Amino acid sequence: MFFGFSRGDTMLQRVTGRNNESFGSAGLDAEILSLATAVPKYRFAQGEALQCVKRHFPQLSHLEGVFANTGIATRYSCVPLDWFRQGHCWADRNAIYEESALKLLEEAARLAISGAGLCARDIAAIVVVSSTGLSVPSLDARLANRLRLNPAAERLPIFGLGCAGGVT
Repeated sequence: MFFGFSRGDTMLQRVTGRNNESFGSAGLDAEILSLATAVPKYRFAQGEALQCVKRHFPQLSHLEGVFANTGIATRYSCVPLDWFRQGHCWADRNAIYEESALKLLEEAARLAISGAGLCARDIAAIVVVSSTGLSVPSLDARLANRLRLNPAAERLPIFGLGCAGGVT
């Protein structure tokens, strides 16, 4: 998930259509200017995901009810389901995560920035939420470099909260 904010007198007026007096001492009013999504290449039905888990991770069979109760019909993955049949160490899995997450994050960020009518240098702060894995340096730092954000842009990586990370 990517959120970008811009600041500065002229930028605040451009972003919000308001003048500085309206921000008061409480801080900056925030608005959603653009939304964009990016999804991994491989798409499959929830039932296929369940069968994969049952086949390759039998120790998780007690979670079968979770698949039935989520309301999720379609899932996406950065790797085909067959990839899970092969033995992959932590380093392999994390390398796929870092490469794929950054690619998707960059795609969504570029679309959102463009959709807002901004350029990357206009972004003053980014919040990146990951419910999947960790990356050092963090994904927000890597994204800032790829997008050529202003070096003074503030970054807030949020991780370790699972699906609640997006709500946070």
